[in-house]
Amino acid sequence: MRLLQAIGALAAVALGAGLPTWVGYNVYANGRPDDHFETVQPGKAGAWQHVAWRVSVQRSNDAKCRSTTPDRVCLKIIVLRAALDQEGAIRHGQPEITTQDAAGRTWKALIDADETPTDTTDNIIGHSYRMDVYSMVPTAVADSVQVLLRPSTYRNVPGQDFDSFLKDIEKSNEKNDHVLRFLREPAD
Repeated sequence: MRLLQAIGALAAVALGAGLPTWVGYNVYANGRPDDHFETVQPGKAGAWQHVAWRVSVQRSNDAKCRSTTPDRVCLKIIVLRAALDQEGAIRHGQPEITTQDAAGRTWKALIDADETPTDTTDNIIGHSYRMDVYSMVPTAVADSVQVLLRPSTYRNVPGQDFDSFLKDIEKSNEKNDHVLRFLREPAD
């Protein structure tokens, strides 16, 4: 009898602790899916969701991003965004941009200027709009960091009312899990 009580108590503790952990993990895993990376060769454009993206990277002494220590350097990242068709024109939310070294360390990049029109109707298909982005990275990896660009899933449909906008978001199964990894030319 005591053996059955001990087994029952052990099972209750295991389920009591394990079940919430399992449920929590599944909510986490389904709510934030693994990222899907697309590698973009140096100087080439990467396309996702009807938008083409191109980046270039250079060291910067710009007053907007100046390091006060010699172990850090500011990188200016120029991002060009071009809608490939009308669907790309309505997808004009700002991307999330980071830099990453070969060891997997990442640094936030901040968008300073964005020429992308705020009104979808002003977004010209095929025209490249420029974003000036800055990232502070260690000097040792400044010439080799890659740029990671996560395009926004935001859609601004002209003439769409707020209720329809919310319904579209609710119905959409689009995930914010696609990342363009822009490689750099090897330093001389």
